[in-house]
Amino acid sequence: MPIQVWLAYENHKDMNGLGTITGSGGGGFSIATGAIVAVPATGNDTPTSSKDTGTQLGVGYTLGDIFLFLNYEQLKYQADGLGAVAASGGGNVREYKRNAFSFGIKWNVATGYFGAQYIQAQDGKCELVSGAACSASDSGARMVGLGYYHTLSKQSQAYVMGTILRNKDLASYALAGAGTNNTAPGADHSAITIGLKHSF
Repeated sequence: MPIQVWLAYENHKDMNGLGTITGSGGGGFSIATGAIVAVPATGNDTPTSSKDTGTQLGVGYTLGDIFLFLNYEQLKYQADGLGAVAASGGGNVREYKRNAFSFGIKWNVATGYFGAQYIQAQDGKCELVSGAACSASDSGARMVGLGYYHTLSKQSQAYVMGTILRNKDLASYALAGAGTNNTAPGADHSAITIGLKHSF
């Protein structure tokens, strides 16, 4: 059939995903100037447990030599056992989630295939332990990728890909597989990758 549908789900317990995405390690998470920021792992800023989940739903359609696809994804990070007030003076965050979507095309040609994809991560949403208002605005990003895979044999392909990533002011997404450090919020990235793929 020309239609494909896929669903993926993952669940991580006590891996402190909030600490990872904010760079706080084992610490807590507070709101300052509208952004989630890391605070030291002391006292009421250390979660007693955490739960991180990811869900992705996709659909694809084949039309001759062209394959079109669409993905939806949600990531959710939860931390329990935090005090209502962080050591930094802000409110501790107990939940952060963000949605993303992407769509793309794969075009098979006699020598290999071309591929293109657009990905957009929307601004996150957060909840404070205290129940007070929480904002994670300007935490989204957009990415565009274009590539060509050239068939050398049944097991080998040479490829070239170009990628452009634009972070919003408080986002720090990085390029996968391009060696980009996840550093300054708001930094934009671009890369050209040339490689050789061999399947054993």
